Parts: sequence; C-alpha cells; structure tokens
Amino acid sequence: MDQDADDRRMRLVLPLILLVAAALRAVHLVEIWNTPSFLTPLIDARSYWLWAQRIAGGELIGPDAFFQEPLYPYTLGLLVWLTNTAGEASIRAVAVFQACLGVLSVWLTYAAARRLFDGRLAAYASAALCALYAPYLFFVGLVEKEGLSIPLGLLLLLLLLRARERGPRGYLVAGLLTGLLTLLRGNYLLVLPLLAVAIALDARRAGQSTREWRNAAAIFLVGCLAGILPATLHNALASGAFVPTTSQGGTAFYNCNCRANVTGMGTAAAGVMIRQTPEFEAYDYAREAERRLGLEPLSMTPMESSAYWLGQTFDEILADLPRFFRAERNKLSLVLNAYEAPDNYSLAFEQRFSRALSWNPFRFGLIVPFALAGTWFLLRARRPSSFLLVLAYGYLATLLLFVVTARYRLPATPFLLLLAGYAISRLVQAWRHQRIGPALVPLAFGALLVHGPTGPATDAMRAKDMAARHKNHAITLSEFGDLSGALTEVAAGLALLPGSPDLLSVRAQHLLQTGAPDDRDAAVADLDRVIQKWPEFHHALRIRGMLARLERDNPLAVELLGRARKLRPYEVELSGYYAQALYNTGQHDEAIAELERLVALDPDLAWLRYTLVVMLASQGREAQAQPHAREFLRSGGQPNPEHEALFERVLEP
Repeated sequence: MDQDADDRRMRLVLPLILLVAAALRAVHLVEIWNTPSFLTPLIDARSYWLWAQRIAGGELIGPDAFFQEPLYPYTLGLLVWLTNTAGEASIRAVAVFQACLGVLSVWLTYAAARRLFDGRLAAYASAALCALYAPYLFFVGLVEKEGLSIPLGLLLLLLLLRARERGPRGYLVAGLLTGLLTLLRGNYLLVLPLLAVAIALDARRAGQSTREWRNAAAIFLVGCLAGILPATLHNALASGAFVPTTSQGGTAFYNCNCRANVTGMGTAAAGVMIRQTPEFEAYDYAREAERRLGLEPLSMTPMESSAYWLGQTFDEILADLPRFFRAERNKLSLVLNAYEAPDNYSLAFEQRFSRALSWNPFRFGLIVPFALAGTWFLLRARRPSSFLLVLAYGYLATLLLFVVTARYRLPATPFLLLLAGYAISRLVQAWRHQRIGPALVPLAFGALLVHGPTGPATDAMRAKDMAARHKNHAITLSEFGDLSGALTEVAAGLALLPGSPDLLSVRAQHLLQTGAPDDRDAAVADLDRVIQKWPEFHHALRIRGMLARLERDNPLAVELLGRARKLRPYEVELSGYYAQALYNTGQHDEAIAELERLVALDPDLAWLRYTLVVMLASQGREAQAQPHAREFLRSGGQPNPEHEALFERVLEP
C-alpha cells in the first residue's frame, strides 16, 4: 500500500511541474501585457514580424531568395492568418502561442530525460529546471525564433533516441526535422554533419555492420535534404538562382569575423557603410561588393554577394591572425560563462517589467555548473549520450565561428538542462550513499569555469551594453508618444556612459520632437558637440542636416547631409534629401546626377523618380524626364496638382 501511494504521488509530480510552468508564463505575460517594449518588436524581431504580416496577407513567395531563416516568420504568418488578428492583438497571440510552446518544452524535456537516464528523479529535475529557467520565460514575450527552436530541438533529440531504439528508418524523420531546424537557426547546418557522424558511430557501437551504420547516416542525410528542399524551391522561384537555404552565410561570417570585430563579442559591420538592420543588410552588402569590384549597381545575385564577403573574411583573417585568435579567445571565454551577453534584447534590463524574471535566480550561471558536472558523470558512466552531447556542445562550438550572445546560445540550453537534471539526480544518490564529497568536485570545477573571467565583458562593456538598452527603450517610448519617458531613459543611459554620441544624438532627436524652442537649441547643442568630437558619426550628421534642410539652411544641409551620405552611400532616402538640398543651392546638374544614381539603385522608390521628373522639367530637359514620368505613372503614382501641367508638358509627344 505504501508503495502504491508513493507511485501515485510520483505521478503527480509532472502535472505539478507543468502547472508551475504554465503559471510562471501566465504571470510574466500579465506583467508585460501592456508595456511598450513588449508591443514594439525591435530589429530582428521587427523584421520577422513584418515578414509574417506579409505572409499572412498571401505573399508566400517573396521578391528574392531568403536572406534570413524563414521557418519562424512562416510559422508566425500561419498563426496570424489562423487567429485573424492584427497589430497589438497579433503580438499578444504570438506570446500566448510561445507560452504554450514553453509548457510543451517542459514535457518534451521530461520525455527525453526518461529515455536518456535511469529513474524518474533526473527527468523531474530536468523538467523542473526547464519550467523555471528565466531566459525561457523572457523569450516568451519576444518575437524571436528562440521560442520555436527550444521545443523543436527537444523533439529532434527524442526522434534520434527513438530511431536508435527502433531502427534506421526513424532517422529519416529526425533528418527531416534537422533540415527544418537549419531554416530556423543556420548554425544547425554545421551541427548536421556532426549528428550524421554520431548516428554512424552509435550504430557501429551497437554492433551493426558497416553497411547498416552507413545506411543509417545516409537515411538521416536524405531526411535533412528533404527538410531543406522547401527553402531551395522557394529561392529558385523567387530569384531563379540556386540558394539552398539563405544567402546570408558569407555576410554573417564577415560581420562576425572582420577586422573591425576586435572583441569577438557582438557583430561589427563592414565599415560604417553597412546598415545593420535586416531590411537593409542584404541590399547594402551587395551594393558595397559591387562598388569594390567596379560592377554596375544591382548586378550581383545574393549568392555572389555572399561568396564575395566569405572570401573577404578569410582575406582579413589571414592578414591579421593575432587579432582573429584574440577574438576567438574572447568567444571561448563567453561560451559557457555566466554573463548573458545581450544583443537586441537584454534579460538584465527587461526584468524590470516582470517579477517572474526579477525574482528568478534560475539563469545560465546557475544551471551550467550542474550541466558540466552532469557531462562528467555521464561520460564516467559510459552511457550512450552522443546525440545529447552533440546537440549541446556541438551547437555551442558553432558559435565560435560567429558570435556569442545569450540569444545565440539559447538553442543549446535545453540539452544543458537535461545534463543539469542528471547531475542533480547523481548528487542526490551520492548524498544518500554518503559519498557527496567526491561528487561535488566536478560541480565546483564547473562553477569556477562558468563564473571565471569573461574576456571582453568588462565592467565598461557591461555599462555600454546597459546604456544601449536604455537607448533602445527610449526609442520605443518615443514611438508610443512618451517623450518624457524617452528622455528619462536617455538620461539613465548617459549616467552609465557619459558623453555617448549615440545617446546624445537620440536625446537631440527626442528634444526636437517636443517642438519647444529651448529644446531645439539644446538639441542643436548636443548634435554640434557630437559632430565636433566625432566628425564621422552618421546619426548626428543626418539629424542636424535634416534640421538644416527643414529650416531652409540649404548650404549647411548640403555640407552635413553630404558627409552623412559618404558614410552611408546606400541609404537612398538620405541621398534623396541631399539631392534636394543641392538643387536648392543652385547645383542643379549635381542634384540631377545624384537622383539618377539613386533611381538606378532603387527603381521602385516612386518619390525619387517624381522628384527627378520635376527637376529635369524645371531645367527644360523634358525629353530626359519623359521616360521617368511614364515609369512613375505606370507604377500607379499621381502628380500633385501643382505639377499636373508640368507632367502634361513632359508627356507631350
């Protein structure tokens, strides 16, 4: 009877863990439900969100080959279409969906642990860690693909373990899911061959013949190709080119390993000419490659651009190997370190909006010492663990080729949590058998490694990271019309990073939005201070130049916008404003030449073509203006009333 009661109580543990997981995610969502940072996706998240809206609207085939991995935006697009939501309601629907995926991940963690380890204790411990892990709660409220990568990664592990037990045909489904994961996180392209090797070695250790283990690996690879195939077909239809998954491999590799990236932490552009946002990145990289090679604008395909930047990366690495190895050392110091290096979002900053995060100690620095101890126990016990170790440490190793941030390493954490759960079960066993001392040694070693030196993550770097979060939040608040709150955030950032040109420029931008004369003067003082100290700081040049243009100080606008244009030659709208300022100072031929260059770079930007027509006609060059006027009207544009007669004159035979 006592044994039956114990069994019944044990069977209640998993439902209780799932209930806690659901409750924590619900509390977190309630806390952030109306916060601007939750309702305003930034950078990558914004790109995914806008892409999902287009997919939900019927744009299943995009205008070109994929640049970013497509699985997450297509999943969001399907969700938005099914729920028939828009705006803030659809962002909330995505968060609820990701909360459900989070609870599912807890169950998948338990199921994987039951197949991997003896007894229920390791499974319960792993599931509990998954339920409580603060970064998982954090990503529930972000439009980021990590919320999908966690359950799919755990499902892949389960499929691999099941195929090991039931025969090689199961590897076909596992391969299919691995292929899909490459369309979610490109690092899996590098993990994929490691898994194929693990499958072959696992089959060989099980006593299978050479033909059998080769077949198992081959079946897995066929499944991978099938998973990748939808993206390849899309890219062929969209661009007419062979692009297996995405065209960002070379640019991403350059971004993370070029000579400008001295720390190896975060990304650095190929010089200030590249805009580091997804909607412009592919375009700017291709145009810069064309400029360097002396090619015509818009002549390079996405894969040609990617190949060029891949070659540039190796050229810059070989030109300065000591710098490359210093950067790799820094990355290695961060891979398993407790520091949660931010990029677009920071848990340390955003936890102010959620008590489910601010009161939660279950973070990378707490979990990974147990994961390292679990790895030691697993290897000593000689348990079959190749799939788990490849998915955990093989994935982390791929980050050394790119960058190490908290977001990028998150897909490895489900497997680290499984190892941590196993360590907890072994430590409990050691305690029961009064052998806890030796069992604590690997845990202590793991703690020293995880909480040791963090390479580039100095106090100054952490302050810079936190100041950047204040800046991002200030921009978000300004979009919500809360200029007072935005200026408060900028002040908090400047307290951490006094004199930051980025923060001073953002403060000036917000001061100008108030419309008050005193604020205008303060904004100009900030911008002039930045421009004087950092003559090539693009953001300040752009804001000050646009202000001069609006105030009809065209000579100053030409000077400042011209300097900004040299730094960002592919920012077409900026160059368009520069051309208008040129024209207003009487430099008509130069303005027209600039607009002709811009129309060649971006033929679909209607206002540029319209402006070009007006300038050409005003200079008596109707014949030159005529094809541009026809193209403008063909694209659906209509001239303003004051220019109707001008267009009629231009279009006369």
